[in-house]
Amino acid sequence: MGPRKPAPEHAATSVDARAAKSRERGIRAARSILVDEGVRGLTHARVAEVSGLHRATIYRHWPTTISMLLEVTHEETASALPVLSGELRVDLLATLSALRDELVGGFGRFLASLMDSAERDAALAEAKFRIVDEGLTSMRVSLEGGVRRGELRPDLDLDLGVAQLFGPVFHRRFLSKEPVSDAYLAEVVDAFLVLRGPVAPG
Repeated sequence: MGPRKPAPEHAATSVDARAAKSRERGIRAARSILVDEGVRGLTHARVAEVSGLHRATIYRHWPTTISMLLEVTHEETASALPVLSGELRVDLLATLSALRDELVGGFGRFLASLMDSAERDAALAEAKFRIVDEGLTSMRVSLEGGVRRGELRPDLDLDLGVAQLFGPVFHRRFLSKEPVSDAYLAEVVDAFLVLRGPVAPG
């Protein structure tokens, strides 16, 4: 029996394209489930039902629902957050605006369900921390840049800074239910820059 011939290159490309297409369908289905049904609605069976894919295909892409959850939220974050310009006030406003838009939309409902479920599920609690940390990374990067350029105090606590900026948005979305207007975001950012800006000499 002679040596086995390698598979044609176009065949491998076709398989890769099909896998990418099925993965995209699965991601779209998983996102719609998270928005409409909450984190507890996200199961392999439900994603298969909504996407029209075989359950085995869903398992092949995402062995666990946590891995599926993390990929959906990663894609959402990557598409929602702005490209940073390096201008501190501009970037903080753009990031807060993007986060506001996510929270007042369907993803806010998903986040509320995740926070609730994470209280009783250690794996979801860990996923929640990873999702929130990723969502706030660009804000932390902006603050680091502001410190480096001397626009913010050198001893700024980055975690506290993020909380002071994002906290008012979170409070209005989930607690007071007040509108989060562009003017309000500008007030939050400007108050922060006054509070945490460099100390005048003397």
